[in-house]
Amino acid sequence: MRISPGIVVLAILYPAMSITLLPRPHVTPAESLIDVLRREYADVKSEVRYFDSYFDLDGDGKDEAIVYIIGPDVCGSGGCETLIFALHGTEYKMISRIGLSRPPIIVLSKHSNGWRDLAVFVAGGGILPGYFAKLQFDGKAYPDNPTVDPAQPLKSKPAGAIVIPEKMRSVTEGKLLKSRR
Repeated sequence: MRISPGIVVLAILYPAMSITLLPRPHVTPAESLIDVLRREYADVKSEVRYFDSYFDLDGDGKDEAIVYIIGPDVCGSGGCETLIFALHGTEYKMISRIGLSRPPIIVLSKHSNGWRDLAVFVAGGGILPGYFAKLQFDGKAYPDNPTVDPAQPLKSKPAGAIVIPEKMRSVTEGKLLKSRR
């Protein structure tokens, strides 16, 4: 292969140009969220689906993503995972992983450490009857387990914005993240 003298001179005078690649295509926040979810659940061998909703939990004018994950290998008798993501630039970063949760997932009107409180339903895995648990942001994350402190059991269904509904006709209504291998 013959290299033109002009290209060698450019590489010497402008070394950064010699390794410049095409810019990365613009990634939308939605694509970023799907990328993060696929990496999180890459090792799961069964089908994984999710329900997502967007709500400004911290009052910064940007919606956080609330994602409820479902699938035979990612849920247990106590429920499935609810993930909370904050938007940083055009990419979502996970800030909370709440296990043992069930819909409905409700955003409450009260705030803790600048973030809206959440409520999830807790049942199964030996918990009968089920109940709602209030989750408060501690400055870094929401509690990862709604069945123990610092989560607070509630006596009744709280008022608030339902972001992941209770009634789903079928789990196949969820968006397919990963099909069976």
